[in-house]
Amino acid sequence: MPLKTFLACSFILAVLVTAEGRDCPEKYKRFTPDHTFCKDPNPTCKVYQRGVTEEQKKLILKVHNEYRSRLATGQEN
Repeated sequence: MPLKTFLACSFILAVLVTAEGRDCPEKYKRFTPDHTFCKDPNPTCKVYQRGVTEEQKKLILKVHNEYRSRLATGQEN
């Protein structure tokens, strides 16, 4: 799988496992204090599910291993 797919899966994973109610980290504030990570949760938005399903875990692991394999064989920078 291409690097873009790996990065997209990594981003999705990061979004899925981000904990609610954290203070805004400096790394987000440095871009803008209006960063979406820094905003309070929308009270009308309900979280019906969170976390990573077994199927998603398998996909993430598969993409990671494919990318790692390409790195190990010199097919990826």
